[in-house]
Amino acid sequence: LLAMADAAGTSLVAAWTTGVGAAWTVSPPLALAPSAALRSTGPAGAGAVYVLIGRADGRTALETIANGAGAWRQLADPPNDTAAIAFSSGRIDAVSVDSTRFSDAVLNIATGSWVTSQSIEVPIQFGSSG
Repeated sequence: LLAMADAAGTSLVAAWTTGVGAAWTVSPPLALAPSAALRSTGPAGAGAVYVLIGRADGRTALETIANGAGAWRQLADPPNDTAAIAFSSGRIDAVSVDSTRFSDAVLNIATGSWVTSQSIEVPIQFGSSG
């Protein structure tokens, strides 16, 4: 994943290669709003990547692209406090942390909505490390 910045703003592109000396395939650019913040990025299945983008209005955007795909694909906005996304066979999870609460939401592809799968309190004794 590469960031390109100029006077017009910042865009992200994904790049893939099949090996040493092989040509690179580069995705179309994904333009970011001036106030957007890249929260996380990672694998989104075989030959695909995701980007999680924080918007100025507090909402979070999720975009994916696969090697050879013609365009970035925007998925349903995950919960606003999402820190990372996990893609597995037939499932997409949004992981979030708020102080001592860990939450996991699963994307219902059919409805485009996120459903809380698990939420737990993690007992942390703040200030106990020294």
